[in-house]
Amino acid sequence: MKFLITCGIAYLVNLIPIKLILFSFPDYKFFAQIIGMIFYTITGFLLNRFWVMK
Repeated sequence: MKFLITCGIAYLVNLIPIKLILFSFPDYKFFAQIIGMIFYTITGFLLNRFWVMK
């Protein structure tokens, strides 16, 4: 259950920079996705390391 919650949180953290970038710069879809992936990966790793797999 913790893993599913972690995936949901990482997804929401992914959406924030994507939405902000697309709101400010609508033509930078690829760049927004790359930044979102970075946020998702870091959030997922940290939550899995320090909460799920503890």
